[in-house]
Amino acid sequence: MKLRPTMSRNLTVMRRFSLIALLLCSFAATPLAAERIDKVSGSRYETAEQTITLQPQEFDNLSFTASSYMGGTLKLRTVDSTDAVIRYTKVLKANSTSQAEDFADYIDVKYEELENELSISAETSSRPPWSGTDYSGRLEIEIDIPHNAELKVLIRTTAFNIEVAGPLATADISNEFGDILVSDITRKVKVSTENSGVKVVRCNGPVTVRTSSRPIMLADIDSKLGTVMLRNTNGQIVLDRVKGELDVRTELAPIRASSITLESGRSKIRTESATLQLNLLGLNGDLTLIDSNGKIELGLPPDVDARYSLRVDDGGRIYSSGIPIKTDLVTRTRLNGRSGDGQHEIDVDMRGVGTISLRQLSTDEL
Repeated sequence: MKLRPTMSRNLTVMRRFSLIALLLCSFAATPLAAERIDKVSGSRYETAEQTITLQPQEFDNLSFTASSYMGGTLKLRTVDSTDAVIRYTKVLKANSTSQAEDFADYIDVKYEELENELSISAETSSRPPWSGTDYSGRLEIEIDIPHNAELKVLIRTTAFNIEVAGPLATADISNEFGDILVSDITRKVKVSTENSGVKVVRCNGPVTVRTSSRPIMLADIDSKLGTVMLRNTNGQIVLDRVKGELDVRTELAPIRASSITLESGRSKIRTESATLQLNLLGLNGDLTLIDSNGKIELGLPPDVDARYSLRVDDGGRIYSSGIPIKTDLVTRTRLNGRSGDGQHEIDVDMRGVGTISLRQLSTDEL
């Protein structure tokens, strides 16, 4: 039977659709090319460094978030450039190259330019294949941002080592495990973490840090009449050249503070069963020191105007050297008095068995 022309054309079209469908199926069955994976050593594998270059609109907020299933390192800094640059490497702990390639596919770096904000995220699936095993997927990421004195940075991670270097307006960081270094912030610093060492240097404005079991270190801080609030547990606190009102507390670990100038309000510093050492260059507010079963060492400038109330329990001792105190009350466990005009209050309480030592700073220490 001879086909009519219309039927012949229909069969030709159907054959073409069938060919296209076959080709599409063929492409769909072809796997995407995997990222190049290099074995670094043992079970450690790395991808080649990836770079994202942006020419973002002006924004005053930058956020970085990472999946709780992923650890890594984050370095964020401001640079003299008009571009924002994101560089990252995926670091995999795996038993083979093929497994490392599989892990790498589960890590994704994304960005979004929102109104007045650049949002960057490091994401995984809700439960990547290394979860609950001895293997892992990590990210090493560096973010360079054009200089912007108004930029506010928000970071939310779980297990990252973090470095943030300004000048930046504010830094607000939440993390659980991994050391944190913050520098050159002009208005406000807030760090909330657990089991992380925290270092804050060359910053202005209020500073708030919470951690445990690892040290807190501050240097060259001027809170601009704000408060420096530090909370630690089983971790020491070290302060050097800090100016402002202090609200500092740790437990079972020492506090060492040198070249401190207290401004306004009432500063309160407290530890337990450890040494509390404080050297003041200036006192422009009230001060309370509390310890138990430890040692308090307080160094003061020669011209301090203060009223003193020093107390120890039975078995404790009070020592004073070089401070011209006009005493109102002196017993084995109490010393009340004043130096200068007695403008500010210094209240020192040693509970349990311990000692209080009061001394005038030497010329070299001022």
